[in-house]
Amino acid sequence: MTVGFSGAEMVALAIQTEQSGYVFYKRAAEAARTETVREFCELMASQEAAHEATFRRMQRSVGEFSPPESYVGEWSAYGGALLASRVLPNAEVAAQLAGATTADVEAVDLAIRFEKDTILFMYEMRGHVPDGDAQTVDALIAEEKRHVQMLTEFRQSLR
Repeated sequence: MTVGFSGAEMVALAIQTEQSGYVFYKRAAEAARTETVREFCELMASQEAAHEATFRRMQRSVGEFSPPESYVGEWSAYGGALLASRVLPNAEVAAQLAGATTADVEAVDLAIRFEKDTILFMYEMRGHVPDGDAQTVDALIAEEKRHVQMLTEFRQSLR
C-alpha cells in the first residue's frame, strides 16, 4: 500500500530540510579556511533559520490536502525518490559532509547542490499546501534561487 504525502507532512519535511541546511552552514563556517568564507556561511545559516521559522508558521494552516494523482501512488513514488536522492538528507549527514570538505570551494559546491535540491522540493511542495501558503512557498523558492546565485558568485570569487 502506498501512502501519499499530505500538506502537513510536506511542511514537516521542509522544516527538516531547512534544519539540515542550517547545520551544514554552521559546520561549514566552523571549518572555513578564511574569514570571508566563515562570514558567508554564517549569513547563509541565518537565512536557513529564517526559512525554518516561516515553515513553522505555515505548519499551523496546512491541512491534510493531498494532490490529485493520475494513478494511485504516483506522488508517493516520485516524492520518495526525491527525498532519497537529497544531498543533505538530515542534519547529521549535513554536519558530517560540511566537516569532511577539504577546500572552501568544495563546501560551496555542496551548498549549491543542497540549494538546488531544496528548490526542487519546494516546487513539489507547492501543490501540497493551500493557495495562501503556496504564495509563501513561491517567495521561499525565489530566495532559494537567490541563494544559488549568491553561492555561484561566491564560488567564482574563491578562484
